[in-house]
Amino acid sequence: AAAAAAAAAAAAAPSARKPSQRARRRRRQHRERGRRLQPPGAVAVGGERAPPGAHARARALRLASRGAPRMLVPLARLASASAATSRRAPCVGRRARRTARTPAAMSAEPEGDPRKLVAPAAERNKHVIAAQLQRIIFPESGVVVEVASGTGQHVGCFARQLAPALQWQPTEVDAAAFGSIAAHCEGLDNVRAPLVLDASAAAWPAPLEQQAGQVAAVLCINMTHIAPWAATLGLLRGAGRLLRSGGVLALYGPFMVDGVIEPESNVAFDRALRQRNPLWGYRDLEQIKREARAARLAHVQTVPMPANNHLLVLRRE
Repeated sequence: AAAAAAAAAAAAAPSARKPSQRARRRRRQHRERGRRLQPPGAVAVGGERAPPGAHARARALRLASRGAPRMLVPLARLASASAATSRRAPCVGRRARRTARTPAAMSAEPEGDPRKLVAPAAERNKHVIAAQLQRIIFPESGVVVEVASGTGQHVGCFARQLAPALQWQPTEVDAAAFGSIAAHCEGLDNVRAPLVLDASAAAWPAPLEQQAGQVAAVLCINMTHIAPWAATLGLLRGAGRLLRSGGVLALYGPFMVDGVIEPESNVAFDRALRQRNPLWGYRDLEQIKREARAARLAHVQTVPMPANNHLLVLRRE
């Protein structure tokens, strides 16, 4: 009786169907397609594969194959991006994703020049900033020094979009960023070779100091909150030395307004910055204006910008 019951139960249970020959063939095709799309010598990390080499892409490239949806994660580029942006803040919440220039918020273009790093925040704000620079009567000619050029997205955009008579001088504290800056500015005759510049230094590089009193404008985007206060002070003093009479200093980024940081996402981001480095954090616009007066820089206007940023415009007396 027991044997009969067992036989009846086995007959009632759903039979495990073997995959058809067609299904097995499709699986093999998917596997083969995935192997062809993975670059030779790729390194497996955490179940993902990363192309080797100093110029590996920093943006994860999803395999085109439907049957091989793994990501190509560029370890070499992430390492170099980390070295080039060691002073940047980690991504913490929405505010960090908008402003921090870290490997998590920076990637390389999936196609084209592998040196060309791309920060999503810079992609979103570069045209908005360019429109405001035009509106505040940015100089039509002369030299514009960009302090902390980062990936080079801003200077590449502005050199194309603003007055063609302007000559742009990008700078960055770490020469490791120069490849990306050059890639974004390729083919532009109005962009000079980038210079290494520590904004907090008492004296700036000789090619800049030799232009004291002649520079048309100084531009700095998203630096003041991810660098020591000494860097902001050095920026104001350096701009005061370099700018000609009537020259413009434009600062863009998130700031305190009358000692208050808003909204709550900015408060959290400021807290995260100070936890990472006590010398970092949001700067108060009024304090910057006071220090600017000592460098003979007068406040012209403060323009509210998207994503709780501001554009502070100062003019050399």
